[in-house]
Amino acid sequence: MKIVDRLTIMTSSVTKMECPNLEHLEGKYGQQTVRITRLHRDAAREDIQPLLKQGFILSNLQHPNIISFIFVGRIDDRMHLITESSDYGTLSECLRCNLLSSSCQLVDTALQICAGMTYLHDRSIIHGNL
Repeated sequence: MKIVDRLTIMTSSVTKMECPNLEHLEGKYGQQTVRITRLHRDAAREDIQPLLKQGFILSNLQHPNIISFIFVGRIDDRMHLITESSDYGTLSECLRCNLLSSSCQLVDTALQICAGMTYLHDRSIIHGNL
C-alpha cells in the first residue's frame, strides 16, 4: 500500500514567515495523527535538499522525547516530510493555551526537553527552533 493511500490531510496549510516555501499541515496516517511539512508547488529545487536532510536526520533518531519519523519524499509531485504529531501540539501552543499550568507539569516538561536535547547534542545535532 502506498503512503498516499493511508494519508489524510485534516487542516489547511499554515505558512510561516521564516519558511515561505513550506506548508505545515496536520493529518492522519492510518489512525496516527501526523504533522506534514511540504514544499509549495513553486518552490525552487534548492529548497528540496534541507527537507531531505531533515528527514534523513529524523529517520536515524529514536528517543521517547523526539518525534518519530514516518516519511520523506514526493507525493503528487511535491516534497513531503511526515512525522508523528504531539497530542498537545507544539511547546509554544501548550504554553499559549496554558496546558502546562502547574509547577510540576512545567518541571516535568523541562526535564523531558532536556533529555531530548541531550540525546540530540550527544549526536552532534543542533535543534534550531526550541
